[in-house]
Amino acid sequence: MPHLSRSLLLLAAGLVSCSAPPQQGAALRISIELEAGLRSTCVLLEVRDSGSGELLRASTGARIQGRVGLSAAVFRDDLPERVTLQAIGFSDVGCTTRTTPAEASEAEEEAFPTAGVKDIKRTVKRTVTMSIDVDNDGAPAESDCDDRDPARRPGLPEVCTDGKDNDCNDLVDCADSACGAVQCRLAGSVCAAGVCTETVCSNGSDDDGDGQVDCADGDCAGKACAQGGTCSAGACRGAMSEQGLCDDGADNDGDGQTDCADADCNQQPCSDGLGCTRGETCTGGACGGGAQVTCGAPATSCSAPTGECREPDGGCFFAPAVDAGCDDGRQCTIDDRCDGDGGCAGVEKVCLAPPAGPCWEASGTCDEARDGGCVYDVAVGRLSCSDADDCTLNDACLEDGGCLGAPLDCLNAQPPDECQVATGGACANGACPFMPRTGSCDGGTCVAGACVPEVPDAGPMDPDAGSSDAGASDGGAAADAGAALDGGAVDAGPTFVQPSNVTLATINGATSLAHFNVTCSSIINLNPVGIQATGLCAAPTLPAPVLVPQTNGPTLVVFVMDRLTIAQGVTLRVNRGSAGNPADRAPVFAVKGDAVISGTLDVSPQDGFIGANYVLESGVGGQGPFCPSATNGSGSGSRSGGGQGGAFGDGSGSGGRGADNGGQGAPGLAANGNETLVPLRKR
Repeated sequence: MPHLSRSLLLLAAGLVSCSAPPQQGAALRISIELEAGLRSTCVLLEVRDSGSGELLRASTGARIQGRVGLSAAVFRDDLPERVTLQAIGFSDVGCTTRTTPAEASEAEEEAFPTAGVKDIKRTVKRTVTMSIDVDNDGAPAESDCDDRDPARRPGLPEVCTDGKDNDCNDLVDCADSACGAVQCRLAGSVCAAGVCTETVCSNGSDDDGDGQVDCADGDCAGKACAQGGTCSAGACRGAMSEQGLCDDGADNDGDGQTDCADADCNQQPCSDGLGCTRGETCTGGACGGGAQVTCGAPATSCSAPTGECREPDGGCFFAPAVDAGCDDGRQCTIDDRCDGDGGCAGVEKVCLAPPAGPCWEASGTCDEARDGGCVYDVAVGRLSCSDADDCTLNDACLEDGGCLGAPLDCLNAQPPDECQVATGGACANGACPFMPRTGSCDGGTCVAGACVPEVPDAGPMDPDAGSSDAGASDGGAAADAGAALDGGAVDAGPTFVQPSNVTLATINGATSLAHFNVTCSSIINLNPVGIQATGLCAAPTLPAPVLVPQTNGPTLVVFVMDRLTIAQGVTLRVNRGSAGNPADRAPVFAVKGDAVISGTLDVSPQDGFIGANYVLESGVGGQGPFCPSATNGSGSGSRSGGGQGGAFGDGSGSGGRGADNGGQGAPGLAANGNETLVPLRKR
């Protein structure tokens, strides 16, 4: 997902912290989304009374140029329980002029929660029904051309002197037909033909504000001027006296004398044509006297404090200051200095002091609309923050600059050992509570939350003591009474009972694989030269085996693992060595945890190894080139007849005839064993 740039609209006491409750109990956190293609450049959020529509709060405007979302928060404080919220778009960066057509969110009512923070959304769009009258002028926002100026709304009469479109018909002052023949600026002006015109041409005033005075204004042509004259060719003609007209360069009274040359102008105001003198009068037929223009304060601080008047326009010149301190009028510059041309410029402000906490970008941007304040984006999704709560995990930054993690799941927490269970209580000081349990454990009994090993069983089941251990099927004294078998390291595991042949010490000392997961049919070859796993489609990862020799049986190849899984439809086949030969090996899977065999574990002795050679031969007891004669099977050739079949606790069947003209299989034997299973390990 692309990074979304964010800005914050701060209302009331500011934003809610995500790692602590809000300062004044309840708050609303508003995520403001912006539809694509909006004309608005500024958005503000208004909070109104849901009943009366009264404006209760309003945020400062936030610029939205280049942004796709903003965030705001409103604290309950003294606000009513239910308020109406609306985000409104404006066409200027100062949020003073509404967009036309309106761009805003719907004005929707929200209720504060009783405590904490409630998250809501608002979407600024064009297709919105505005039902709020911001300026309280009687026109709802959707129909008002300027809902922040009560002097502008549909139905108001046009005021022809204020420069506003009062009646919202897009026509201002004299351009509006309602202003025909109505005063438009000063008293000596009137609207005519859609423009403001000068009507009084003898008062020495620019009544219509176009920069031309009296007869010099084209509007005055043919109109009465001073001393009973008439404006013609930019001057007052046909006057009875030149008085009041002594500086227009015209013979206004028709006596052949112009301006100061006319006796009528003696001691009358005139102009000597110089811009740097003021207050001249006609004296002795000439215009003179007057005072030199004094230049006031310079327009900027980057000019000399005193200036000089210069002709011909009488303007004041101030020498520019060099490298002096000044103010360029911008809030986002510092160290403003004069540039030597009378101008002032500063260095752009760098924003490198984000709000406290790890969830803000290190650098921000200066915003003129915020009096030169720095605006920083929130690093939403950052995983390097800490919410100062030991009972949360995966702390991440949120859209408002806060930091929040996921609470520890103490209900399903894993106990530190098998003799403890979760209480379901809440996390405290970064840990979930557990309590001891009773019952069996791995090799013993749970006591006070710890597993205590059991004393080895010396009862009648022991090979040396019990009567049930001395029967004909026990193998005699050599097999039963030898110290090496019964009392040695191989047979002394405290948690195993006879007839086990692998001790717990052997298993604990072996390298354990976390999970022997067989997802594809595979073969394990117990070759004395090298134990290998080959795949019918893919070989699994084998745990390191431990070899355990036996006095009266094949060498055990022990694989130790925490879990065993054989997927459904999958066969794990183990090729052991030939029965009765030195190369004979048998697999042992020591699984500490769950063993889930949904497929097939095949350890049938159909084929195996003699020395380093892999052969295909008959089953156990069959007579073949590599089988001992004691099995009594009959057969000939490279493949013999099969040996005795059988089932646990039942009589065996005769072996089958071998392939390739092999001999008849051996007859079945009587039942051996019983259906009473003896566990190899105590719980």
